[in-house]
This record gives sequence, C-alpha cells and structure tokens, in this order.
Amino acid sequence: MLSNTKTAILIGAGPRGRMAYLHHFQREGVKLVAVADLKPENVRMVKNQYKIADDMCFSDYHDMLKLGKIADIAIICTSDRQHVEPFKMCAELGYHILLEKPVSPFPAEVVEIDKIAETYDKTIMICHVLRYAPFFQKIKEIIDSGSIGKIMSINYSENMAWWFSTTCYVRGVWNNSDTSSPILLAKSCHDMDMLVYLTGKKCKKVSSFGDLSYFKAEKAPEGAGKRCVVDCKIESECPYSAKRIFVEDVPPVIAESRKKDYVEVEEQLIHELVTSNAGKCVFHSDNNVCDHQILMLEFEDNILATFHLNAFNYQLSRTIKICGTLGEIGGNAKTGEICVQRFCENEPQNYVITGKPGESHGGGDAGIVKAFIAAMEGDTSRNITNARETLHSHMICFAAEESRLLGGKVVEIEEFTDRFK
Repeated sequence: MLSNTKTAILIGAGPRGRMAYLHHFQREGVKLVAVADLKPENVRMVKNQYKIADDMCFSDYHDMLKLGKIADIAIICTSDRQHVEPFKMCAELGYHILLEKPVSPFPAEVVEIDKIAETYDKTIMICHVLRYAPFFQKIKEIIDSGSIGKIMSINYSENMAWWFSTTCYVRGVWNNSDTSSPILLAKSCHDMDMLVYLTGKKCKKVSSFGDLSYFKAEKAPEGAGKRCVVDCKIESECPYSAKRIFVEDVPPVIAESRKKDYVEVEEQLIHELVTSNAGKCVFHSDNNVCDHQILMLEFEDNILATFHLNAFNYQLSRTIKICGTLGEIGGNAKTGEICVQRFCENEPQNYVITGKPGESHGGGDAGIVKAFIAAMEGDTSRNITNARETLHSHMICFAAEESRLLGGKVVEIEEFTDRFK
C-alpha cells in the first residue's frame, strides 16, 4: 500500500484500460479521478465503478489534459496508433506514466519515446506484463540459479486458440495492419521482451517466415456466406461461427469480460453479429495479418531461439522449452506447470505456478501495477520494463516483419535500429 494517497487518470477505457489495471491500482490505494474515451459507454462504466465526478469524464483526452496535471499517474491505454501524442502530453505535464503495449506501430515513434524517457525524471513503464507473472518469474529464477547451466537454445510458442485468433485478429480491431499493427507487434512484442528478460541478452539477428494462409476468401468452404447469422449455410457446423463463439458456446475469457461490463441478452448479441465486424465470416473479413508466423533469433553469447505464433490451437496458452548445458526447462503458462530436468538426475523437479483465479496473464497485470508503484517510490529492483528495453523488443518485431516481407532475409537488429535514430 502506498504511504500516502495517490491519484490517477485513465486515457483509453477499452477492455485493457478498463479491466486490466484499474482494480489493481485501487487495491494499492490509488484513486482514479478522471477518465477519457471516445466511446460514451466505456466512460460510463468506469465512471459508475470508480465514482468519477461528471466533470472529470471526457470524450477527448485533449480536454482532460488542458486542465494541467490533475493527478500523479497517467494510465494510457488508447489504440496502438494513438499512444504517442497522449504520452508526450502527459510527459510534458510531469505524470508518472504506465503505457500499454505496443508503444507504436512505427519504429521512429518508438525511438522518440525512448529519447523522451532517457532524460525523464518520473517513472515510465511499458505494459510488458509477462515478466511480472509468477510463472515466468519462476523460470527466470531457475535460470539464474545455474541449475541448467548456460542457456543454449529456447523454443517458445504463442498458441492462440481458434476462437481467440478469429475474435481479435480476423474479425477484431487488430485484424488489419494498415489500421492497427502487424500481429507480431500487437500480440507478441512482450514475448520478445520475455526472451530478452530470460536470456539477459540482446538479440543480434532475426529471420522470419509467415503469411495469411487460411482466413481469406479463396479458402471459404462451399456454402459459406458473408455473415454467420445472415446467409451462411454451414454456420452450425463451422468451428469459427460467430454465433457459436459469442452466443452458444462462449469461451470463459469472453464470458468473464462481459460479466465485468454489462449483461447482454441474446437478441442484442445477434443484432451485433448482423451489423458489426464481429459477425463477419472469417473467410470474408478485411483482415490482412498473418495467421501463422515463425521467427529464428540469434542472441548474444550464441544463444539461439525460435518463436512460433499461430492461430490454430485448441488451448490459449504459451509454451516454452529452454535447453541448457546442464539440463532443460519445460513450461506451460496456461497450466502453470514447469518441469526442470537436469542431465545428471533421474527425477525431475516439478512446479505449478499460477496467479490468483481470474487474474489475467497469470498475475502479470497485478504484478506490473505493484512494480510500477514500487518504482514511483524509488524501488527499481523488480526489473521494470523501461523504454530502452522496450525499444529493443519492439525493434525485434519490426525487423522480423521486414524479414518476413523479404522472404525470410536475415536482418541485423542493431543496423535496423540505427536507421531510425
């Protein structure tokens, strides 16, 4: 708990801004005093839950920031392409800043934020929440203990469940890199941060392959329509049916997010599927991001890694295998299971590390808020995700995307980064 009451403003009250961080700040004694979002319903939900005064609710964050510095902390959770301007305005006003990832889909803007942060005398943290999750912290602890010797290679996978990938990256707001970000940056920049965190090394080179191979018009099965509940003849048997995902067999993550927002009746949901992108056929959406991608990475000290991001999984999970000179670590972040097998020992060491029930990212969202507050009070012992480390992890993503578009060409990270400095 903070030694004295601190206050915060929220810029961007979508799902991440509204549900990921606010209740954790509240638990730590931070009072939310103002909110800004383009959608009135988002503002209304935050206003009602956190008892915000009417005159501190805004549709435009510019109007909020015209008031000057009205709190200690600025939580910025706008869309990917709208992070930089409010960040710069909040920095000029002297806020401690928690900024949602990715910083920006443009390398030059990431460099600009890094330059601002370099001389800034307040706390700036980027929301790479995975390094604050107990699961990954335990793996880091095992690595640092020397139990498996020197790391030689890492195989790391981001396994998007079929319903999650189609909800967010085929039908959702991140489905088109021309209006949001490439999927690797939007979904996995904090996985690149995790590889840097676990190895303690910088990435030197990256090569990447991937494409949008399945969720496009020419792959549509016979009988598919343009909308699941309007003209599709095979809706009832399609695993990607929007009606199945949003109405009939709702995944727990979606159900939980609704519970935190508002109660929807089936008629309202069906109407939304008729009128919004959420109800479009997955083979007839305006998506252009990869549905599967793989990276090959070379880190300092001759550490090699692969990263696999794909949309075709039953379980929404992250899985990892780390091979060292004395043993190996295997883990599943969804189940919290970690298995350490040393070469000279027959019996493995098994752990189950999970966050509290209902906490997203295995407790990472709660952990980053605690680390942020500790950093504000002068304690930087929690490996905070600063702008310099974020610059590196983002540049890995940008370089990998360049490599993918060039057919897998190897890209040197330092040389790539230098182009934008």
